[in-house]
Amino acid sequence: MNVCDFINTIYLGDRAVKSVWIDCWGKEVKVEIDCISRIRGKKWNFYIDEDVVNGRLVFFDVCYVSFGSSGLVPNDYIDDLCAVEDEGGGYLIKLTAGFLGDELHHKDAVMEIKAKSMAIEDPLRPGQYIIA
Repeated sequence: MNVCDFINTIYLGDRAVKSVWIDCWGKEVKVEIDCISRIRGKKWNFYIDEDVVNGRLVFFDVCYVSFGSSGLVPNDYIDDLCAVEDEGGGYLIKLTAGFLGDELHHKDAVMEIKAKSMAIEDPLRPGQYIIA
């Protein structure tokens, strides 16, 4: 499944970014989210049978990571996750979320990743990827 279609099967409403791991040598980026739900129709409809608590979005064959012009690392509620296919056969994935700093003022944080593919990883089954 291509990344754009895969993202359309993921629901992240009222969910937050917990951590970001960057594996430079392995060309992987993992974004841990407090809960990842799957969408099996056009709407979420409170379907929780496939929820992955503390799940990770895993991006493979990563060649670019940016935290936008602000440099803020997302650590709060997610606003959007989207992707567009690039000319090289990969995808530019954009995660827009909040950043909550010490002064407790919410700011926007944008993370961009160029990757060839992505999956979901359940922390209870490390290394086993959900790709469909």
